[in-house]
Amino acid sequence: MKIGQTRQTERDIQDNIEYRYLKVEIGKLQEQTRELRQELENQGLTSYKEKLAYLQDEQNRMTSEFSSITGNMEQLKVSINFDKDDLKTQYKNIEGRFKEQWAIKHGDQEAITEIDRLINELENTLMNYHTRKMQEINAKIFELWDKAYNGDDIESIEIRSEQESTQNNRSYNYRVVMKKNGKVLDMRGRCSAGQRMLASIIIRMALAECFSKGFGMFVLDEPTTNLDENHINNLSESLRR
Repeated sequence: MKIGQTRQTERDIQDNIEYRYLKVEIGKLQEQTRELRQELENQGLTSYKEKLAYLQDEQNRMTSEFSSITGNMEQLKVSINFDKDDLKTQYKNIEGRFKEQWAIKHGDQEAITEIDRLINELENTLMNYHTRKMQEINAKIFELWDKAYNGDDIESIEIRSEQESTQNNRSYNYRVVMKKNGKVLDMRGRCSAGQRMLASIIIRMALAECFSKGFGMFVLDEPTTNLDENHINNLSESLRR
């Protein structure tokens, strides 16, 4: 009986030791659990605070931008209203003014078209007149040269015209040419003084006959200068006719 009691006592002591040990361990675990929970709570709070601070900064930034945009919109509204009033003044009765200006422009365009037509018609008339007169003058020059000149080196002479046109102007350059051995050459620098004098007189006579009607007198300054006797006689006969 004593032996059984002793064993029971030993078990009780052992159980008591284990209980105390487990109690201590449980306490340690509870402390660790509390510390871990506190640490997690602290970390979570800090994270929330950071997020809250970030969101507050974003809110402040957006609020500032919204205020700036709102201010700009108000300024634009004022500017738009001002421009509307200005346009109402500037474009008052705009439809009537447009019709008036359109009529003026249309009339100007028709006038310009008509003027251009008349200018072209006048230019064509002048060109035709110029061509016809040049043919008439050269025909007279050919006739007078054939009667007055007794040489055989120069077959005939005539006036050649060359047109020079710019955007706003048109002009003609004239030169005297001679037909020699079937070739047309500029007379300047290729004829004698007598030939040049005779050509000058003949051209003047041709111009006078083509542009003057019924003239009874023709005055020449020393017409026989540099002419030989035969040419003087031929010229006199031409003038007499």
